[in-house]
Amino acid sequence: MSNSRVKNVILNSYFGVISQLSIIALNFITRTFFIMYLGKSYLGLNGLFTNILTLFSLAELGLGTAIVYSLYKPIAEKDYQKVFSYIKYYKKIYIRISLIVLLLGLIFLPFLNQIITEKDIKYIHWIFLIFLANSVCSYMYAHYRSLVIAHQKEFLISKIRLVLSFIKAFFQIGSLYFFQSFLLFLTIQVIITFLENLLVFFKGKNLLKKFQVEDKELPSIEKSEIWKNVKSLMLYKIGGTLLDTTDQIIISIFLGVLILGEVSNYILIISAVSIILFQIFNSITASVGNFIVKENKVDQKNLLYSLTLVTHFLYGFSFILLYYLVNPIIEIWIGSEYVIEKKIVSFMFINWYIAGMMNSIWIFRTNMGLFKYGQYRPIISAIINLILSLVGVKFFGLIGVFLATTITRLITNVWFDPLVVFKYGFSEKPYKFYYTWFNYVFITLVSLILSDFLLNLSGIKHLKYTYVFCGITINLIFFVAFTLILKIKSSEMNFFKNKFNFIFKK
Repeated sequence: MSNSRVKNVILNSYFGVISQLSIIALNFITRTFFIMYLGKSYLGLNGLFTNILTLFSLAELGLGTAIVYSLYKPIAEKDYQKVFSYIKYYKKIYIRISLIVLLLGLIFLPFLNQIITEKDIKYIHWIFLIFLANSVCSYMYAHYRSLVIAHQKEFLISKIRLVLSFIKAFFQIGSLYFFQSFLLFLTIQVIITFLENLLVFFKGKNLLKKFQVEDKELPSIEKSEIWKNVKSLMLYKIGGTLLDTTDQIIISIFLGVLILGEVSNYILIISAVSIILFQIFNSITASVGNFIVKENKVDQKNLLYSLTLVTHFLYGFSFILLYYLVNPIIEIWIGSEYVIEKKIVSFMFINWYIAGMMNSIWIFRTNMGLFKYGQYRPIISAIINLILSLVGVKFFGLIGVFLATTITRLITNVWFDPLVVFKYGFSEKPYKFYYTWFNYVFITLVSLILSDFLLNLSGIKHLKYTYVFCGITINLIFFVAFTLILKIKSSEMNFFKNKFNFIFKK
């Protein structure tokens, strides 16, 4: 990648990770006060409404991804007249989307009592309306957010989010401590969402002010091309969102919001790790898009394999840490009564790990604009997951829900998306990528199995914190050793070392 792209990756990653680490710490502090003053019921309700509003955000139809993709080329070519025309067009669409989300929320409002059976939760309808207001606010100036991201300047957004997160945490914790009010807690969230979008708008506006452009409409042919991409992305958005949110909704309906409240603590920890890793990959995404526009297919493929190696290191390492640390963290943080059985938690992590290991291929699929190929796959995945989850929760309870998602990802996700990228992006078969990907998964799982086996032989499994320390240490030794043995002379390792040396020198 060029020096400017690497510089943007460094800036985006640095500020993104610092911002997210701070936000995660603030979220844990806020969650502690939340549990202390409001309890499990409101904790479960918070998770449930978040998932319901995520489903309503399907009205966005994947437009954000289409915006960023459509902006890569005109930005690379410095065609700012076209950039301005795109932004003007997207503004109109987002206004309509916010109205659709508002309408869906109001239609859903009368049915809340059929979904939430707990009688000790007050003001359910008002709580939902504030959640809805926060969701609608999130679409304000969303087109300018995409403009900043497409310019590889996401670090500007990270700075804004960091400052506002400290302000939000201060006032939310105050609302819990002095008033024990969930309504006030959520109202603060809405205000902060509004302020963040407003500040991002000013940043995006400043990017356009630097260039002399006319107030022109986007040509019809380009509007048509956008909607072709949006149509395909809509199906991806619906399928992907259903796959990600079905588990929690089924848990709420069949097992209750108290169980969902316990699960949501684990989801918070997983999400904390995910946010950091997502920030790293999100920082890379726009630069990958710029790279694909300018570089040849051979270099693109080398970058994909190198990015997959980075994915393996980050997600394999994080998977090992989560496996050993999450239950001790929960126990120390909020008490042993919130701890869930290890085998159930393991399937939560496996689902997360499989999805995370697909990040490199998803980045390339998006940046290559391969939206229309296999557009029905996510819908099929969501349907299979729903059926398996309903069967799983009936016969196996909580573990059946997570096991269903694991099976779904393996039979619909893992093999298909690489096929699309290699067939339509590189015009070749994906067998080498399959072999590489499963090698990485094999390394991670064998490291975990060998580590547990040695710990059982050693007899220290009953010494909880010694077991955690030894488990992480032994696992990482295996993980790094196996990776280096298999990949030390590979082209992706050399690419990775060269870029690391460049970044280190910078």
